[in-house]
Amino acid sequence: MVSRWQRFGSLGLAFAAGVLTTVVVVAVAASEPEPGSSGQAAPDATSSASPIVSGAASSPSPLLKIGGAPGAEPERTVDPLLLPYPFLSPTPPPSTRTVLDGTYLRVLTLRDVGGARVGLPFRCLRCPPYRIDAGVSTIMFWHGAWFLHHQMSDFKTQGSFVVEGDRVTLYNDPNCPQGEGVYRFEKTAHGLRFETIHDDCPWSGERADDLTRVQWTNVHVCVRWIKNLWPGAVAC
Repeated sequence: MVSRWQRFGSLGLAFAAGVLTTVVVVAVAASEPEPGSSGQAAPDATSSASPIVSGAASSPSPLLKIGGAPGAEPERTVDPLLLPYPFLSPTPPPSTRTVLDGTYLRVLTLRDVGGARVGLPFRCLRCPPYRIDAGVSTIMFWHGAWFLHHQMSDFKTQGSFVVEGDRVTLYNDPNCPQGEGVYRFEKTAHGLRFETIHDDCPWSGERADDLTRVQWTNVHVCVRWIKNLWPGAVAC
């Protein structure tokens, strides 16, 4: 009969042999090179992408702070279908920039337009253009194109414009396709005011009255939020 001490000795030898085998396997695995190295350092995964990263860093996208957090500035453009049609003269090139470029807002009360009977929009199939409504109206000058919007009646129109000194000429208006309107303007730090010189639009002076009724307020639409702004927040 095998003594108890002999059995303990056999178990100890088996345990020691198992530990030694594990140590040898781990050492061999650590000494083997990683696949694909073939004696050379493995290429840095980021080194192949470094030209792209460095190229992007050389011309970073402009950031716009929105609520204190930086974000990518959106592309500001107008749908080509909304740009003026050259009824009378060719449209100015898209690169045209003038002192008038920007967005301007006007808010009229019912009292300002003669009361509810006059100031609220009518239901009509072909309402006269430029009829002044109460509420918010906006006019935008951007790259040789202008856009007017009465938000309450949803009247919209656009055209081309050129600036010479303190005069602006409006043309290519679909409501007055063969006529021009020439206005003297005065622009301040916070507003824009028009004065009629002559306007060929055949609507009993409606366009001239619409533009000259009150001063327009300059609005930085890339910072301020104006709901239903047409054609969009492009003229900052």
